[in-house]
Amino acid sequence: MPKSQSKKTQNLSAVTEARLEKLLSEQTSVILKATNQKIDGVKKDVEQLLADQANVILEAVDEQMDKKMDQKLDPVINKLDEEISTQYWNYVAHKVNTFEQTELWAIPGRTLEK
Repeated sequence: MPKSQSKKTQNLSAVTEARLEKLLSEQTSVILKATNQKIDGVKKDVEQLLADQANVILEAVDEQMDKKMDQKLDPVINKLDEEISTQYWNYVAHKVNTFEQTELWAIPGRTLEK
């Protein structure tokens, strides 16, 4: 009888081992799934943080570029404005002067309408 109990024990041992392996496999699967979900969440958080930091850096660079462009272009634009303004008012003065010298200006009661 001891031999049959030994076989029975071996069979139980094999069955127990199979059950333990199955349970261990199931638990490992659950743990891996939970771990992967946690890693995915952390990954998304890190990606968002990096995107936010990149936006802050780009905004700072944009502000610096605007300041530098203003420093470089403002004098040029101001000079152009002065030149254009001076040329425009010279043109207007010339046209007024030309108009004043025409017959229409000189004759009282006469208008530009035909």
